[in-house]
Amino acid sequence: MQHPQVSVIVPTYNYAHYLPRALDSLLGQQGIEPEIIVIDDGSTDETPEILKKYKLHIVAIRQSNAGVSAARNIGIAESHGDFIGFLDPDDFYHPDKLKRQVSLLERHPEWGWTYCDCVFLDETTGEKTLFSKQYRYNSRLALEGPRLFEALIPSNFICPLSLLIRRDSLDKAGHFDERFAGIEDFDLVLRLAATSSALYSPEILATYMWHPGSLGKNQARMTRDKYLILDKIVTLYSDRILNLGTTAKRALADMHNWFGYGLYREGRLEEAFQRLWTSLRIWPLQGRAWLFLCMSFLRLFMGK
Repeated sequence: MQHPQVSVIVPTYNYAHYLPRALDSLLGQQGIEPEIIVIDDGSTDETPEILKKYKLHIVAIRQSNAGVSAARNIGIAESHGDFIGFLDPDDFYHPDKLKRQVSLLERHPEWGWTYCDCVFLDETTGEKTLFSKQYRYNSRLALEGPRLFEALIPSNFICPLSLLIRRDSLDKAGHFDERFAGIEDFDLVLRLAATSSALYSPEILATYMWHPGSLGKNQARMTRDKYLILDKIVTLYSDRILNLGTTAKRALADMHNWFGYGLYREGRLEEAFQRLWTSLRIWPLQGRAWLFLCMSFLRLFMGK
């Protein structure tokens, strides 16, 4: 293959049943021949045998199980394309996805990345809906431009399946943070939105497959990781935090409260006080935070 225009990273772990459909959707792209890099993250099913059938069309890399973020990062490091996309093994691209997204970014060189609408398909019931409907795109603060960063702070509404990113924009934002599992895409899109402009296309160009294993993640860990990500983002982009609107401010106040309550329970009262005071400076109208702030102060004052 000549220097590829687009590289697509496919991490997989024990998804042999779905993998051929994902790979076929990449091989069937219209007008674009992507570089396909599959990272087998230590699968114990038939994945290696399936990859052998595609060996003339893909780059296959096998590693010991290290998680999806580590697998994607290896794929990025091994890729050569000017644009980078991601595809999980149970999802698939529609035939014109890459052609349309590349064309969009080539027409708008000022934009660092783009994302599209996707079908949300329930494998169990066969029910289909759109990401734009599921995540209420019509009521969002912003879907692109400078306010996208603020709109993403309360929660992520962009699926990594939908992305196509210029390589230099991805390098500028940084790759996947391997500390986070389950919502690593939230961290990535926040950093992308903070460092380069995004262009949203309402075209429906991919399908996200939901099945019973899709959401089998530890909710407590996901909550913890969300607040760790927001804490990281506040530190990295403190200049972007100053003029946020109400919804984003409340999300950041919730983040500081989560840390504050945990520190209070651990008896780390000075740190708890600082977190709660920061939260209340962001959003003063909080009864519980004021209560814990006062209790922290009293215990510090009394030396307990």
